[in-house]
Amino acid sequence: MAGLSPRSLVGRGIMAGSILGFSVPNFWLGLMLILVAVSVMSVAWMLVIAVIVVVQKLLPARAAFDVALALAIVGLGVLVIIAPSLVPGVMPPM
Repeated sequence: MAGLSPRSLVGRGIMAGSILGFSVPNFWLGLMLILVAVSVMSVAWMLVIAVIVVVQKLLPARAAFDVALALAIVGLGVLVIIAPSLVPGVMPPM
């Protein structure tokens, strides 16, 4: 960008906005894919995941919490693939 330097207030604002503009859609795309996949299972699971994401975004960043949450989500996904009957709300009642 010609004439913009990171030292100027405008330059810093444009750089910060650009970084945020490129990172936020990627986050929301992943979240929407998760919620679409979960909505097939149940609205209750959608609500649980939405609450977890809001809590995770509102709390101060902590690597221990973020890693534990990521592992729990991956573990739940693996459990749904391997044995869906063990996860409530995944298999429709017969």
